[in-house]
Amino acid sequence: MFELEDPVLKDIINGCCDVLVVTTGTLSACGVNDIRPVEIVDENNLDKFIWTQKQRIELLKDNNDYIIDFKYALDITGDKFVCVVKNKDGKIIKPLNHQKPNLEAEIKRQENL
Repeated sequence: MFELEDPVLKDIINGCCDVLVVTTGTLSACGVNDIRPVEIVDENNLDKFIWTQKQRIELLKDNNDYIIDFKYALDITGDKFVCVVKNKDGKIIKPLNHQKPNLEAEIKRQENL
């Protein structure tokens, strides 16, 4: 029988850093400085968890198959909340107006350096 070992943090860090070497190396080979694009994509991914009260009401009004996990809810402005919204299958749902990360401006900025 196969036994799972407890994860070793240094091995996890090493594996994650290996992935970074591949991705950073690929961007470098394409002539792209990776720092700002990574920040743009990270910020965009975090925005997937910011919902306004109106967006949450609209979502639930149209379909009651969604679950808002308030365990992680945090009021950040009085109108915006950080929370996890999932469909009935457990897939995390993005806010209704969520846009893809805008990398075009950064690509143009780097081309002009």
